[in-house]
Amino acid sequence: MKTDAGHNRVAVVAEADGGRRSRTNWALLEKRDDGSSLLSLQPVTGRSQQLRVHCALIGLPLLGDALHGTEEASGRAPRLCLHAARLSLDLPTAGPMTFEAEAPFAASADYASLLDPPR
Repeated sequence: MKTDAGHNRVAVVAEADGGRRSRTNWALLEKRDDGSSLLSLQPVTGRSQQLRVHCALIGLPLLGDALHGTEEASGRAPRLCLHAARLSLDLPTAGPMTFEAEAPFAASADYASLLDPPR
């Protein structure tokens, strides 16, 4: 199903209503002067939209998240501020591999200038 904005809508069902359990380990790394925060998120399970839903539920919606975030948070960034700093895979033909890349919004003054101030 698609929303009016053309986003794919994924059903989010609470465990009590028959949904599957999901778990994310998270830590607050930095609370910023502009009202945003930098989080470390480590999904333990792999459900669709899991990180976005969990951030919204703990009151820290991802900036730029028009699907699960608040109107304020979704309007503060030109894109979804979700980035995998480290991704580890066990590939059948190549074995274990880890990829790392710093988020463009983690410490970049250039990206910070793109953020709209909180409303």
